[in-house]
Amino acid sequence: MHFSRRIVSSFLLSITAALIFSSCAKEKATLNVSLSANRRMGVAVRKVVTPSGGIATNLTPSLLHSWTDAALLKTFQPKIVPLSLSSNGLDDPDNLFEIGSKEIDDVFLLDITVPQNFVPAAMTSQMSESDLEKAFQEAVRSEAAAEDAIQVAGIIHNGANLKAVNVFRFVVPTSRPDLVEPFYHLAFKKSVMGAFANPNIYPRADAQYYANLLYVFSKQREKDYEDKLECENAVDVLKYYPKANVLYKLAISKGTSRAVGQQSEIQLLTSRHDESEARSKVLEECKVEQRAVFEVRFDYGTLGAEAISQIQKAYETAEMEDLLRKYTSKPVRFRFQIEANNDLSLFVDMRFDQARYTSWIQQLKVPSKMGAFQILSLDPYKAMMQKLVAFRGSLPKNAPAALKASFSAMKMTLTLKTLLKGEVTVPVDGRYFPEQKVVKMAYPNSVILNAPGFPSKTIAAKNDGIFQDKGWISLGNCKTLEGNLTEDGLLYRFFGFPCQ
Repeated sequence: MHFSRRIVSSFLLSITAALIFSSCAKEKATLNVSLSANRRMGVAVRKVVTPSGGIATNLTPSLLHSWTDAALLKTFQPKIVPLSLSSNGLDDPDNLFEIGSKEIDDVFLLDITVPQNFVPAAMTSQMSESDLEKAFQEAVRSEAAAEDAIQVAGIIHNGANLKAVNVFRFVVPTSRPDLVEPFYHLAFKKSVMGAFANPNIYPRADAQYYANLLYVFSKQREKDYEDKLECENAVDVLKYYPKANVLYKLAISKGTSRAVGQQSEIQLLTSRHDESEARSKVLEECKVEQRAVFEVRFDYGTLGAEAISQIQKAYETAEMEDLLRKYTSKPVRFRFQIEANNDLSLFVDMRFDQARYTSWIQQLKVPSKMGAFQILSLDPYKAMMQKLVAFRGSLPKNAPAALKASFSAMKMTLTLKTLLKGEVTVPVDGRYFPEQKVVKMAYPNSVILNAPGFPSKTIAAKNDGIFQDKGWISLGNCKTLEGNLTEDGLLYRFFGFPCQ
């Protein structure tokens, strides 16, 4: 739609008149501008379109961004901070991190409409401020239609809390292509000074505010994946904890004003920083984990060379490696330890593979409930535990008697580890009869759970009858009356089953 020259001119002149009206306060305005030198300001041009809604080709976002930066510098003389925000909105986590980490005090968001085929020209000569003002007014009066002008709509957000401070609008006549850039600077300054005369009355950037937003976002995102969070998806689910951690460190180094003199605020800041840092480390471990491949690692502790040689032969005799590969594609660790009473212990650490476990449970048709009890089955690990018992009885016949006695009485545990949900330790015991190659197992009816944020806990079957008949561990209620997970609920969640 076309507007009359009179309407467009009236609109442009109204902006000019409003700011000329304030010229009597020129000294005060100048003071305010000079006092803005320590503020950090950033500009984001969200979109540049033509009146028809098409994409502009001659006045690109980068060009208009540079014009706006220059205009902002002339207006307030601040520290200009490069800002590149995504189009997903200010509350997008990546945008929040950029604003918070760059400590931007004032964020200017612009939507710009430009003439379809307008091409700016180089300025041929320098003009005084008064001559530029006259040329600007003349161009305003000569502009024929709104489509011939550059139209800018902007919002100013305070960097401390992302609240919108004010809006501003201005138009730039294009009848003088050689003066369009200085016209843009002039129109920007007039409009913004009217909407944002003294930036210094607004609070400065607060890294803790953005850290808290990213922390809460990360916690909710992690909660949404409560029963399905694994290293395979952790890179996506936990990816904003490191950014929250960076911002918390920045807030602590700055001595954020929100925490000064308030012990509870300081404790909250420290607690969230520590948690963000811990989850960031887990994320890095998950990235390393994704690159890890299957291998069997041995840690013999203080065992002598002769004992090590005999144990290696026992491992080969037990033919364990092919079975281990069925359980995991990640490293397995065998750790031997001589206890204070000289007894020998073996700790086997294996990465828990939830997908494999779930598939085995489905194949075995293990019910999720029996009567009032939820059922946790260790059936998939029976073969592994049997192999360990066989391994314990597989030392060569010529092995030293003392080593045989110690090895055959060796206490063994199998620990299923995760990086995100903690670990479950299963005691392994039984007898191996090498002549018949028969294993008689003493299957466990309890396990030890170490879950993040909870003390280590031994969790026993709640109904021995169910355990004895089926070889399953029966669990009680997974939640308290208040809705919190019980220790049994935590164990069930570890294995990837929802609380029922």
